[in-house]
Amino acid sequence: MTEDETWTGVTLQYVCPNCGKQGQQVFVIDGVGWDEKKAAPAAWKERSPCKSCNEPLPDRLNIGVDICAGSLEQLRKAGYPTPPVN
Repeated sequence: MTEDETWTGVTLQYVCPNCGKQGQQVFVIDGVGWDEKKAAPAAWKERSPCKSCNEPLPDRLNIGVDICAGSLEQLRKAGYPTPPVN
């Protein structure tokens, strides 16, 4: 993984089992690069309730995943959110 690919923008897409509406949540995760098997679970841990009905999303929900690795600046310019400061 190059220095320009240390951050990963992750978009999780789903259909809420509570209200039936499609939703998505977008995250920036550090240190997983292009590894979808690491990116999806890392982002899923940070998920919020459904934006439509505000109900929690269950752990075993079927999700679609889109990832994009890059530097933090590249991801910011592409419209991904700035990750929280620890």
